[in-house]
Amino acid sequence: MGQGKGVQKRKEDSLGRLVLGRHGYRCGRLLGKGAFSGVYYVEGQTGGNACVCKISGNISVLEREAQVMALLEHPLFPKYFGFWQEAGLGFLLGEYIPGYTLEEMLMRRGHFTAEQTIRVGMALAEGLRYLHERPERFLFRDVKPANIMIRQDGSVMLIDFGCVCSMEGRISSRAGTPDFAAPEQLEKNGRLLPACDVYGVGRTLKAMLGPEREPIAKKPFIEGRKSIATRHYVRELAGRRKRKRLDRILAACTRTEAARRIPDMAQVGHALGRLST
Repeated sequence: MGQGKGVQKRKEDSLGRLVLGRHGYRCGRLLGKGAFSGVYYVEGQTGGNACVCKISGNISVLEREAQVMALLEHPLFPKYFGFWQEAGLGFLLGEYIPGYTLEEMLMRRGHFTAEQTIRVGMALAEGLRYLHERPERFLFRDVKPANIMIRQDGSVMLIDFGCVCSMEGRISSRAGTPDFAAPEQLEKNGRLLPACDVYGVGRTLKAMLGPEREPIAKKPFIEGRKSIATRHYVRELAGRRKRKRLDRILAACTRTEAARRIPDMAQVGHALGRLST
């Protein structure tokens, strides 16, 4: 960020905190920031009522994000509390989600098992299917580990609606994060369908799994009753088989050509559900 932009960002931060104070909120720590916005932990001046506030000078984009959030009622997505604009800034209040982003968890603990990856994938597929099948036919367009919260009870939530658009309208802007956005999202006049979010889910689940581990040792020769080592071998072998089946599903989710990809979240959820049984 250039020096001028840095100064402007600090001014917006100070002004945003001042405005929140006038509205009865105490602005706490910065939870995250993007090119045009900052997300803060806030609570009432008398304590309690914890929520997050996204503050941005790009008011039109933030207002669109608020309008989408206000329509959604699904456990994958945070609750909407309010939006207003003041002093050249937009303020979006939403549910505070205790926990860690999937990106933070990958940095802390490394990769996930196939079972854990499947559970996250099924939650994303079910919620995104709800989003796609609404009358507005929304696309999320920014599925990635940084936008996925894992709550303390292990449940999954998808945050940050800055890239959401409707498939019903004319979409001219390119949006998404390289490595997780479908190729057609980053092309001018690319055709955007549910397969865009299928790609983002596939890339995210691949990041959860990480690279394939070294082949397991051959089964030890055991006379009579199965030993602990033998039982471990059997579990490891079953896990490897499930991993290979999951890899094939994720490969079908992340094909470069949208026409060759799994087309929608219903089919993604069905494929992952068959693996979870």
